[in-house]
Amino acid sequence: IADCSSMTIQQKSINLFPNPASSSVTLSVNGQTSLHSKTKGEQHSDDVSINEVKIYDSFSNVKLYRKYNRQHSATIDVSTLPKGVYIVEINTGSRLEYQQLMIQK
Repeated sequence: IADCSSMTIQQKSINLFPNPASSSVTLSVNGQTSLHSKTKGEQHSDDVSINEVKIYDSFSNVKLYRKYNRQHSATIDVSTLPKGVYIVEINTGSRLEYQQLMIQK
């Protein structure tokens, strides 16, 4: 295992918009994920994509679930969700990313 002080991590972010939403939200991959060792010059890239999306309510119940095939963007219909605050879990294949989503009617 390499010394962490000699590494930089650039994380790919997934944009979630619009937020707040009322009828649909779009997830979009933005940037490039790479782990680069400053001392050895090694670089490991990971092409992040959207593989799975779960939307949880405030009681940790899964309200929506969508499976994708390594997409770089996805639009999800959230019109059936009641007004409130939700947590969106995005599985990129290599990690999980969580974002807060507000539904307004």
